Amino acid sequence: MHRLHRSGRKTGDDSMEATAGWAIDFIRKIVARAPLRPPASPGELVAQQMVEDELKAIGLQTSWHRFRFHRSIYGNFALHFGLAVAATAVSPWCPIGAAVVHALVAFSYAMQSTRRHSVLSRLYFRRPSQNLLAVMPAEGGGQPSLRLVFMGHADAAFNGLVFNPAFVRSTMNSKGPFRRSIALATWATAAMVAFDLLRVFADPFPYVRFVEWAVTAPAIIAFLLNFDVYVRNRHVQGANDNLTAAAAMPVLAARLGPERPPDVELVFALTGCEEAGLGGAMALQREVRSRWDRKNTVFINMDGLSNGQLRYIDPEGELFLLRPDRWLVDLVDEVRGSRPGFAPFADVAPFDITIGGTDMAAFQTAGWQGISFVAIDPATGSPRHYHTTRDTVDNLDLEEYEVSLDFISELARRVMKRGSSAVKNEETAADPRPSPIS
Repeated sequence: MHRLHRSGRKTGDDSMEATAGWAIDFIRKIVARAPLRPPASPGELVAQQMVEDELKAIGLQTSWHRFRFHRSIYGNFALHFGLAVAATAVSPWCPIGAAVVHALVAFSYAMQSTRRHSVLSRLYFRRPSQNLLAVMPAEGGGQPSLRLVFMGHADAAFNGLVFNPAFVRSTMNSKGPFRRSIALATWATAAMVAFDLLRVFADPFPYVRFVEWAVTAPAIIAFLLNFDVYVRNRHVQGANDNLTAAAAMPVLAARLGPERPPDVELVFALTGCEEAGLGGAMALQREVRSRWDRKNTVFINMDGLSNGQLRYIDPEGELFLLRPDRWLVDLVDEVRGSRPGFAPFADVAPFDITIGGTDMAAFQTAGWQGISFVAIDPATGSPRHYHTTRDTVDNLDLEEYEVSLDFISELARRVMKRGSSAVKNEETAADPRPSPIS
């Protein structure tokens, strides 16, 4: 394998396109050694080890952080909404029990959606997985003025009927309540508690069973679609989602390492079990919350950097909306306007994720600063080949990938400039007037 120089370019090749080309070649090598990378699998670990080799070759310090997590978010979905449907079925004969189950399901998924607690998901068997951290510390070994964390996941997605391109397109481009189908199913389940209690304290009104099943319909649909994914247990190659982020880490480290101010620390976090429900990100957040200062730590999360136009996620969240920090959005706007006439940068706009979430959500819910990027095909409202068997190396778009790498590189430079005390001191010495970057 070609090793990256600290410039981010392949040996003997000074073209900027070589960075994206090197990354795609690297992705091809990962897929050859680990064609399947389900959450908490040997393939997931192999991918992380290959990225570690490249980061160590550049000079970064690496460490492994173990955790345990379940392998399928879809079994978790099916459990929640299957119980909701069962509770509706028995409500006429056991209304108090049905109310308890409906309330438990709604509460459990609300807690899971915030990435704070797990209730019903604890019933699933947990397997060992791991996060890889690679660090380029601040010079002198002291506390950095800024810790910039690049994050992405190594595991690959599941496949099923819910990821049929026509279904995804109709759902993601919908303006109605089904655009947030999991939220709809959760709140509808919570509403069923009222119907259950009605049976306890009053005579049900006419046609109450029809209304109950109508309210339960979102849970029925959620159960069937997620149960299908769970029983199929079929995985995709995941070249875009999310080996493009994994391969971006050595490129970004090589590009930005020589440019970073001396008081800036760069961290590259390659998580496991994202496709199982952000397992690695939640484990990492719990681990670093007492070691990393939230005030000087900024995350840039990457979740599919090809097969669409680059977007930043705003908002994300199923039940409760999470938004990136305003100052980061302002920097995105600066980068977007930094290349007049260059359409790919000009197209970087907010995108609303309505189902599931990215690793960034595990940190945003706990008050960390950060922003998440994904490449979106406007025609489908999702990345091309999203969670399908066509998410392969051969279907990666080199030009779109290159734009993503360039944009994130430029954003990172501006974040480093804003967060570095050394840069601020130099600017103040050169110009005693107040800096526009606070």
